[in-house]
Amino acid sequence: MVPSAHGQILKKLGKKAGKAAERTLERRAEPVMNTLISLYNAAPERLTAKGLGEKQPVRSNDSPEGKAQNRRVEFIKQ
Repeated sequence: MVPSAHGQILKKLGKKAGKAAERTLERRAEPVMNTLISLYNAAPERLTAKGLGEKQPVRSNDSPEGKAQNRRVEFIKQ
């Protein structure tokens, strides 16, 4: 990671999710963040974990394949 860069780990889901589900997704993104910290010495104060539910799909949720592709973790350099 670039010394001055910040990152956000986003856990996304391929179906509608309320606030409680988004908090669950955030808890699922945290292990990814912790791995970056422990294995790659990333600065914890420069990383955040966030659950987004069905926001920003890459495929339509009308098929099982599309839903599967929408269930993902992304790392966004900020």
